[in-house]
Amino acid sequence: MKHLVSIVGLLFALTLPVAAQTDPASMDRKAEKEQQKEIKQQEKAQKKEAKAQEKAQKKQEKEERKRMAELERLATPHFEGGDIDTFERWIVANLRRDFGPLPPNTPYVKVDVPFYVEADGSTSLSDEDTTDEHLYPRLVHEIERVILFSPKWTPGKDAFGNPIRSRQVASLTFKHDPSQIDPWDIHPTPRPVPSPGVHPAPHPKPQPTPGPTPKPRPGKRRR
Repeated sequence: MKHLVSIVGLLFALTLPVAAQTDPASMDRKAEKEQQKEIKQQEKAQKKEAKAQEKAQKKQEKEERKRMAELERLATPHFEGGDIDTFERWIVANLRRDFGPLPPNTPYVKVDVPFYVEADGSTSLSDEDTTDEHLYPRLVHEIERVILFSPKWTPGKDAFGNPIRSRQVASLTFKHDPSQIDPWDIHPTPRPVPSPGVHPAPHPKPQPTPGPTPKPRPGKRRR
């Protein structure tokens, strides 16, 4: 029994230095692995937090764009259920075709006439200079005449829902062809993004010019 205890003690004494030599290295590796694992967890948490912040920022920007779009929609006046494009087509349908010929070597004329939609829905002219008004005064004056006789608009509103005065611009393009019965080809100037669901108003049909009344032929006398 004593020999057995001696042998066990001797083996323990021999293995103790080896264990003492190997334990620090294994502990260092374990600590390094735990440190790397902790770093990865921190990086993962940082990425998750950054992604959540980016998502929240995008959501906030989307809500802000939606709010601004709603404010812009409320601030925009409407004409008979449409917008400025609908009003330009109404102007075309109500213009008088007595502007005279265009200047020589002028294929077309584009006229922009600014005006205001008042808070009560009525229209008023602007004091700004109209495009080429000094060159085509009859065109501009006729457009202004029609604008002043416009039916009432639905005025725009501010953020509190109160009607406001808003500035608009009627943009029309004119062409002249004396060979036609209606020599004026007038249409709204196309915009980059047309309003969906709005159909143009038809052009007024030209009335034929009445000719001279034919004289009745004398009938033959009966014998």
